[in-house]
Amino acid sequence: MSPDSRNAHNKNKHPRGLLRRMSLGIGAILVPVAIAAGLWFLAATGASNALQTWIDEERAAGRTWECPDKSISGFPFRIELRCNSPSLALQGPGAFTGVRLAIALVQGMALALDKPVLPISTLAALAMQA
Repeated sequence: MSPDSRNAHNKNKHPRGLLRRMSLGIGAILVPVAIAAGLWFLAATGASNALQTWIDEERAAGRTWECPDKSISGFPFRIELRCNSPSLALQGPGAFTGVRLAIALVQGMALALDKPVLPISTLAALAMQA
C-alpha cells in the first residue's frame, strides 16, 4: 500500500471518530443539565404543594388565605413563589382582642407586601351590601 492510499484511508476514518467524540462531549453536558432541570421542577412542585398544604392547615384553623394568581419562577438558580394579590379572611370568636390581632396581622402583611390597607367602617360595609 502506498503512503498516499494509507492517508486517504485514515482520512475516511477520522470524521466518524470525531463525530463520536463530539457526541459524547455534548451528551456529557446535556445529561447533567437535563437532570438539574428535572430536579428544579420537582422541587418547585414540592414547594407549591407545601404552600397549598399550609393554606389548607390555616383554613382549618379559621384563617382563610386566598392566592388566585400564584406563580412559580426563578429557574434555574432559585425557587420563587409569588402571590400578587393575597387575601385573608379571619373567623374568630368576635372578641375585641381577636379583632385587634386580625388588624395587626393585616397591617403587618400590608407592610411586608407594600400594599395599602383601606379601613372600612361596619356601617359603610352594611350600606354597601344593601
